[in-house]
Amino acid sequence: EKKLYAEWQELLESQGDLTRIGMLTLEDYARIVQQETTNPSIVVVRTLSLRRDADRKKMVVDESGEWEKTAKTVAKLYADGLVDVVDICGNELNENTTLDQFVPFIKKLEELGVPYTLHFLEITVDDLQDGKEVLRNAIAQKNMAALLDNNLKPILIAHAVRLGKSDDVMSEHVLQYCVDNSIGIVLCPTSNEATGTDDQTSEHVLLQLLVRHPELFDKLLLGVGTDDPNATSDIESGKHLSLEMALIVQQLEDLYGNSKSREEIITLMQRKNAALFAHLKTQSERL
Repeated sequence: EKKLYAEWQELLESQGDLTRIGMLTLEDYARIVQQETTNPSIVVVRTLSLRRDADRKKMVVDESGEWEKTAKTVAKLYADGLVDVVDICGNELNENTTLDQFVPFIKKLEELGVPYTLHFLEITVDDLQDGKEVLRNAIAQKNMAALLDNNLKPILIAHAVRLGKSDDVMSEHVLQYCVDNSIGIVLCPTSNEATGTDDQTSEHVLLQLLVRHPELFDKLLLGVGTDDPNATSDIESGKHLSLEMALIVQQLEDLYGNSKSREEIITLMQRKNAALFAHLKTQSERL
């Protein structure tokens, strides 16, 4: 177990190299994953994360054509069974990492048949920076427009913290788009607090928006997670709720008031979590 943990730590410290992962070759990585998948109760999704900041040059269109090479390399890893899904992550910090700049790369992934997930509206701005809310809102609106205008089809969106904070009308369009295209949304309250994206104890504005629009809430594929490869608190067992789920349940209790009991809310969110997981499994025979 210690050896396996050490190997995974090396993997997690990777900076996006597509031929080696930390101190591991891709073959070593595949072997480790295979060892973990021998337990039928564990679902392992082999995810290749590409960061908007650290890996920007590999994904943004320029004269070198490296973005196309990256997409083709990723597609080969997917075809060879070494990767199940590509995760486009990294904070949308500034004008250099807005979603529109990565659209050609993402559309190439779609053309090559590679499923991908997208960290979306996870926008952190230095607390000391003047006008941080103005900048956050501007980036959020630009990224929502990029998703809708380019008809992007991730299988999953993570965070979505700024939905409802920046533009209610556009936020509703995004939610309806996710419903119409079966795009799941995963809320990550503890991660949001840790990264400075949001305060986990505040009412999640997205939940406020969904409670106001029950027709969207009912149809939306919605779940709860940690966004932390080292965390295990998102695993639910018996009557025990994960920290993340408990936070979302508490926020919904505050929003619903006396109209729904805690037990009803827990059942609702567990049902939605299960529905999202079942949907993801249908997206690929590997998931």
